[in-house]
Formats: sequence, structure tokens, C-alpha cells
Amino acid sequence: MVASKVVSRPPAFGREEGRPVARLTNCEKTVLRLMIEGQSPRQMADQLCVSRRTVEYHLGHIYAKLDVNNRMEAIQQALRQGLFQPDDMVASSKRAPVMTKVAPAEHRQE
Repeated sequence: MVASKVVSRPPAFGREEGRPVARLTNCEKTVLRLMIEGQSPRQMADQLCVSRRTVEYHLGHIYAKLDVNNRMEAIQQALRQGLFQPDDMVASSKRAPVMTKVAPAEHRQE
């Protein structure tokens, strides 16, 4: 049969242990990791040196591939599918705090 010789394109979702697994691009994985770290689209854009619109484009694809509607669902689904581990979230929260300006000792009120 001719139909048996037709090579089809792989679907957006693969199968692993009976459940769908999203196939994300490297850019989408990077955006997802930054989302898990709690960054806003603006922060992601600044860090990746791209526009906010580009980040939102990737977020739209992530949501579609994971079949979710928001950030929390995306994070939960990424963890369920093994795209990231809970340890990845803990490690990102242990980063050094952002430096803030501190008034010199003579100007501080105690």
C-alpha cells in the first residue's frame, strides 16, 4: 500500500510511559526555566536580550505544547513530565540576593 510508505512528521507530543511528553525547543526550555524561577516576561526578555514580545511568543508555544492556560499549570505540567525537577526550583531560589544600595553608616538612623 502507498499509505504505509508515507513518512509522517513526528507529533508535538511524544509518548513516554503512556503519557504525553511535550517536545520543547531549547529556547522554550530556557523560558520555562526562567518562569519556574519566578521571573516576569520583562525580566526574561532583559536576561535573554530579546523583546518581551519574543518571550510572550515562546510562552504561548509552551502553554500550547503543555496544554495549559497559565504559569502555574505550566510549572506543574513541566514537573509531571520530568522536564524539570523540584530541585531545580530550590536551587534557583538559593541564588545570591540582588545587591541594594545601603546608606553610609553616618546617614543611617538607628
